[in-house]
Amino acid sequence: MLRRIFTIVPLILLLGSTLLLVFMNIVGANNSSILGDFYWSEADTSSISKANFPKTRWTSYNMCGVKNGRNSNCLSAAPAYPFSPEDNFSTKQGIPQSFVDHRSTYYYLTRFAYVFFLIGIFFTVVALIPVALSMCLTGFVSGILSSVAVGLALLFVAAGASVMTAAHVKGRNAFRNAGMSADLGVKMFAITWAAVACLLLSLLFMCVVSGRAGARKVQRRSDFYEDKPAPARSTSSSSFDRTAVEPYASQQAEPKHFFKFRRNEV
Repeated sequence: MLRRIFTIVPLILLLGSTLLLVFMNIVGANNSSILGDFYWSEADTSSISKANFPKTRWTSYNMCGVKNGRNSNCLSAAPAYPFSPEDNFSTKQGIPQSFVDHRSTYYYLTRFAYVFFLIGIFFTVVALIPVALSMCLTGFVSGILSSVAVGLALLFVAAGASVMTAAHVKGRNAFRNAGMSADLGVKMFAITWAAVACLLLSLLFMCVVSGRAGARKVQRRSDFYEDKPAPARSTSSSSFDRTAVEPYASQQAEPKHFFKFRRNEV
């Protein structure tokens, strides 16, 4: 019963992280009402002459305006959309100096984060197969494969979350230092780090399952060798003749005398 719990829980956590990552990845791809509250960061861009909106929100695919507290009039979607106002607005005027001095930092951090998320989603989906199989199989190998797949998913998702968080926190501070209001999309980052937490817990559970399976395997092997009877040892010097052999001299028959003469008969 305990083993089933330790295998069902990581599967549920892995499914949860997969749904969160897929949801996070489609935010900005369309302007549906469900996704309108999610964005990475928001800033007052009214002082930037070429800004499309007085208040701008950044998603993974585009920039959006704000209407009634929701994303509105989003630009055409493009994957791995960078958080780089100099590139987004095609100007340096009115943009905080940090975005100009460290333009490549913001540009590449956010684009690489998108790639990390995609790779993380791939390994998360791949990890579902061995994790699901571990519910039926008790082998040590299935547990190891599950742990490796979940570990790779965690590595890339955590890297993407860290890089994206660093870029947008740095950008928010740059806007505020320039006297422009800016905020992070709390809901978006909550989903991102919740996915990381689910993957981490799933990995810990899978490591426990693998460790228990390995311990059972070692115990079964130890019991097998302890119960196996030891082979009987032979006291004979020959492997072909197990019986004691009399010396050759003792086997020779004494000579038989057919004619016996008594000394006084002749």
